[in-house]
Amino acid sequence: MTSRVTPLRPIRRLMWIGGLVVATATAAGCVTGEPAGIPREAPPRNYRVDDGEWPFWPQRMRIHPLSHFVKDRSSGDLLIEARIELFDPDGDTCKAVGRMDLDLYDADASQFMADPIGSWTTDLADLEVNQAHYDEVTRTYLFRLEVEQVPIPALPELRAFFTSGDGTRLQATYRLRPREQQ
Repeated sequence: MTSRVTPLRPIRRLMWIGGLVVATATAAGCVTGEPAGIPREAPPRNYRVDDGEWPFWPQRMRIHPLSHFVKDRSSGDLLIEARIELFDPDGDTCKAVGRMDLDLYDADASQFMADPIGSWTTDLADLEVNQAHYDEVTRTYLFRLEVEQVPIPALPELRAFFTSGDGTRLQATYRLRPREQQ
């Protein structure tokens, strides 16, 4: 008696190949090249905690890519949801105390204006205001900027300027997608 190999049906064949791809990708994703359990090396620090200096002041800031134009659900007004992320010397996200200034500019070189189209300032030294703006899920500060009365340029650029309680000044720039592209 001869055994006969039955060909796999097309769907079973695709499922089998898909399973192999998932298994291979999963196994490859588990290999990082670094031994497990060893933390990444932190950058050198130039402070001592026992000197009373706070080691986690923000050293870097970025306007998070989640920042975008949005219509307010209750009023229908146009807003910019600006999300600002601050980083300590180790590169970890952190909170901050100070003043946040946000400015909207026209990034088109032919329309360049020295003055911002819109400006907003928030006092993050007020701890209640600070907490109200901090989003624990994204670990960013969320600022809902009303722009209904502001002429929105074709190439809107948001600029953030932060002055911390210890005098550190940080800045970041982010080109927002024009409203019609969202």
